[in-house]
Amino acid sequence: MKLSEHFTTEEFACKCGCGFDTPVPELVQALELIRTLLDAPMTVTSGCRCLNHNAAIGGDAHSWHMVGQAADIHAPDKKSKYRLVTVAIGSGVTDIGVYDWGLHFAVGTALGLWRGK
Repeated sequence: MKLSEHFTTEEFACKCGCGFDTPVPELVQALELIRTLLDAPMTVTSGCRCLNHNAAIGGDAHSWHMVGQAADIHAPDKKSKYRLVTVAIGSGVTDIGVYDWGLHFAVGTALGLWRGK
């Protein structure tokens, strides 16, 4: 199902096949804005995760993916990471993680509560 002009539920679906494929609207809106400003495709490598799949891949026990508030985005090199982070600031993304494999974006005011802060 189409979530926005450039993103579908299939891109966010939990990799275990459980059917969890619904990120919060704020995440989709932020990613859509980033995608539009970059005028370039973005690949979601991990979106929604159920408890079992998150545990199976060694995800954080309080992962924002489990509540549909986070997505990992493929960034093949430093230049693309820099561009994505630069555009993400001010897009509604409230948390950015930079890793060798790409970027982790999360959104929402409930994040601090979810993380136990």
